[in-house]
Amino acid sequence: MASSFGCAPEEVAPSCPGAAGRAESASRSEARETELRFPRSCRLTSRGQYQAVYADGRRASCECFTVFGRPSPTGRSRLGLTVTRKAGNAVQRNRIKRRVREIFRRVRSTLALPMDLVVHGRAAVLARSPSLLERDFLKCVERLQPRGRP
Repeated sequence: MASSFGCAPEEVAPSCPGAAGRAESASRSEARETELRFPRSCRLTSRGQYQAVYADGRRASCECFTVFGRPSPTGRSRLGLTVTRKAGNAVQRNRIKRRVREIFRRVRSTLALPMDLVVHGRAAVLARSPSLLERDFLKCVERLQPRGRP
């Protein structure tokens, strides 16, 4: 007795002529997605890592955030985030963190030198456009680069 809830694989293939093309495009987008992910290896995860950035790094500020940074010992850029309660309630603080994480995710491959960064977000992040935030972030990170590099 045939089920009326599903289609047999033979019935699906004729009704989806472009299915093979979609499978190929999924693998291309999967490759792009892999480049743009924010894996654990790109995060500062322990208090000691944050403390090392504060102790050995430099600081740069703008209206939206303060960025602390030092050259990364791991050879890849990593990000740590802090947002105080002065920035707003939990929803607003999490929104600030998401926006800063997104900026870092997009620009981390363009950084001249791999760095460990700690970003202290402020409420002004929510009022600024993403393009202006990205520009400010890059300016701050540029100021953190060690001087005298060839």
